[in-house]
Amino acid sequence: MGRFSQAPVARAAGGVVLRRRYVAEVLVVHRPRYDDWALPKGHVDDGESWIQTARREVLEETGVEAVEVGPPLIVSYALPEPHDSPGSLRVKVVALYPMRAVDQAAHGDANPASLDDTEVDAVRWWTLVRARRELTYDDERRALDQLVEIGAWSADVR
Repeated sequence: MGRFSQAPVARAAGGVVLRRRYVAEVLVVHRPRYDDWALPKGHVDDGESWIQTARREVLEETGVEAVEVGPPLIVSYALPEPHDSPGSLRVKVVALYPMRAVDQAAHGDANPASLDDTEVDAVRWWTLVRARRELTYDDERRALDQLVEIGAWSADVR
């Protein structure tokens, strides 16, 4: 058995939220704690389904109501366990749902009044080109590319 067989598993879900204006745009958040640009996502609460978590996290972090348009892409990776002995790992499994904003004019780049700026301090709609270039995490860029490639939203979103 390897190091991962005993590792605790953290479950998270979120959305790859697109809107179509002049060009396709993806919803991203800036998290000051990590100083990163990421897709909206968060931990699955007890009794909550993956999709319920994705909808809740997108709404909480961005103020944008979104609906899923297809099955999730599952991403997993190992992280250092911060509270255990050095070298301990935990596995994180994230379900990223392709989603559309219910309101295609959703919020521009303004932060909704309900935004908790301790977790997220900026919400932006980026073009797919910019998101592929500037999202902080490789796995999120790959997920975006894979969802576009399989036509998760529509054939015209490229």
